[in-house]
Amino acid sequence: MNYLNKHPNKEFGQMNLIEMGVQKTVKIDFNKFICNIGFRNTLREAFFSHTKNHIRFKKSLTYAQLKKQGFTPQQIVNDAKEYIEDRENRKKKRRKIFSKNKTDITQS
Repeated sequence: MNYLNKHPNKEFGQMNLIEMGVQKTVKIDFNKFICNIGFRNTLREAFFSHTKNHIRFKKSLTYAQLKKQGFTPQQIVNDAKEYIEDRENRKKKRRKIFSKNKTDITQS
């Protein structure tokens, strides 16, 4: 994500992402890639444009651009909050599983 953030509005192909070390395989599902770096729902649609072979990150958007895409700033904020909450819940769940496994190991 850091590389994409430093090079906004530049179109990247699959080989570019591999060369940058972002992806390890030649076959990249850009929808999945975008989701994996935290851009889901309206966030993905607002900040990324992509085809089967290319991806482009839009670093900043104006209100007019959001409106043209059919989004409101509140939708963007809500999706960002939802992503952060989801990420925190997954972290808590992993900690709980790790803690349980650690207890099981020490009791054996």
